[in-house]
Amino acid sequence: MPRQRAINVRAALAACTVCAVFAAGCAGADRQAAPAAPTARLAAYMSGGFVADDPDGGDARVRLRIEPVHLDRWDLHEGLRMFVALQPEADAPWLQAFYRVVPGADGRVIVESWRFRDDALNAVGSPTPLSRIERLSLDDMQRLEGCDIPFELGADGRFTGEHSPRGACRNSYRGADYVWASKIIEPNTMVWWERGYTDDGEAVWGPESGGYVLERRER
Repeated sequence: MPRQRAINVRAALAACTVCAVFAAGCAGADRQAAPAAPTARLAAYMSGGFVADDPDGGDARVRLRIEPVHLDRWDLHEGLRMFVALQPEADAPWLQAFYRVVPGADGRVIVESWRFRDDALNAVGSPTPLSRIERLSLDDMQRLEGCDIPFELGADGRFTGEHSPRGACRNSYRGADYVWASKIIEPNTMVWWERGYTDDGEAVWGPESGGYVLERRER
């Protein structure tokens, strides 16, 4: 991430966090601040470049980029917008998506998953330049119903969440009927476990022994 953009991202996150705690959120002083602070914190933890080795001991290496976008439209109550690019193994296409991070009930943070309506952006040879992503709006994307992940912030400072109810996030990738994901997110590490299942409960893709341990390589 270029130095000036990194500075801008950190400034936006810091400003939103301060606003959430002391001014009842960036959208207006009449809203409650308590649910908003963890939202900016989770977005900060997720931002950057990460890599992980295959948890099953294979040669595959996962690469992940998550970058904040639409910084001028960030609002803790309406959602922090993030561009996601995941390469599940070397030489495989990059799978691209869009997250919206919003406050949930009881102090939780909800990460919504969206896909691009232009299917050419959903799987690419290399990540799409941010300048193009910045020109898109939510009208250019489709929310994946049933695929939200609610995260809870624990006393240890880690966010944990998974798809619930199991089977709600429908996905036909590699012969599956649905995808199940469990994630643990810390300041510089994410455990990212996704598996595809049939409705009969058979696992058809995804690591068996646990999630990819993604370690931060850049902000």
